[in-house]
Amino acid sequence: MPIGRFHQDITTLSKSILLLPLLFLTTSFGPFYPKKAEKPGNCAGVSPFYGYTFLDPDIIHKSGAYAPFFTRWDDYYERYYFNQTEDIQKSENIQEWRERFCGQPLPEDIAYVVYEADISEIAGLHTAAADPQKKAPLPYRLGGNTFAEMIALNGCTEVTAYLMFAKKCETYVGPKSSGWNSGDRLVPQMLDLIQEGVDRFKDTQSQFLRMRYAYQLVRMAHYAGDYPYAVDLYNYLLPKIDRKKPSIIYFWTLGHLAGALQKMGKYPEAAYRFSLVFRFCPSKRAQAYRSFLIRNDDDWKKTLALCQSDAEKSTLYILRAGGARTFLLDDILQ
Repeated sequence: MPIGRFHQDITTLSKSILLLPLLFLTTSFGPFYPKKAEKPGNCAGVSPFYGYTFLDPDIIHKSGAYAPFFTRWDDYYERYYFNQTEDIQKSENIQEWRERFCGQPLPEDIAYVVYEADISEIAGLHTAAADPQKKAPLPYRLGGNTFAEMIALNGCTEVTAYLMFAKKCETYVGPKSSGWNSGDRLVPQMLDLIQEGVDRFKDTQSQFLRMRYAYQLVRMAHYAGDYPYAVDLYNYLLPKIDRKKPSIIYFWTLGHLAGALQKMGKYPEAAYRFSLVFRFCPSKRAQAYRSFLIRNDDDWKKTLALCQSDAEKSTLYILRAGGARTFLLDDILQ
């Protein structure tokens, strides 16, 4: 082969090799055109330019536990996780109730009793469970409900007593209540209900239900805006609960403790507890991520000092690196 031809072929090959990274950049880091609904008219089918994306969405394993927190393109972050949070909480709670009853009741039956039945239906169920002769009929809408039937058959009056209490709490802290403004809430009534719950907690033998009472009480104090009381309730109730069997409700309670601590200005203590909720509780991971707050390097050092393992420290680094709220320029430069 003539030397000139050989040199030309080598040059062409070298240029092709050099073009490969450019081709990769063009395909993986090209302009980002979000898909939008087409509108009729002369501009139908033309998407506006929104800038460049430097991450191919297909690279991320979208079913990964932490993926939704670090994928910021378009509205994927909101669509993927936050819109599913309520369903995740509900399904985890139903599953835990089902495990408590040996996996026997149907999930949809548990969902009805826990989430949809009104307090009068639960009161009727309580009457049936308390009847030693098992002659008291179930409320009409609970007829054929496998969860209600198991409660009545086994005389689970502690369960029905808790469910009635929980229904009363929802009046003050549920989505139909007065929102986030504690000033609009009926605080004296909420505090009275907390005292009732403390008395019920003391009379309850089931550790499963004692954990749920603690959650209701700490949440109620948090929503009432009495943050020191929420902390005191947590410190009083939790040591009295046998937590050998894991429960998602513990982390739900821990989240309210963290929120109360944050409101009291105890930011490192709050951030550390939010990181635990983020790490261990998928149903509250979104709220923990949103609430995690490091104001400055002093907060950061104090929060790290609370960690009891490298795994806990790693979770803090993940939260901070993931874009959770920080305010110093040093956070960007580090």
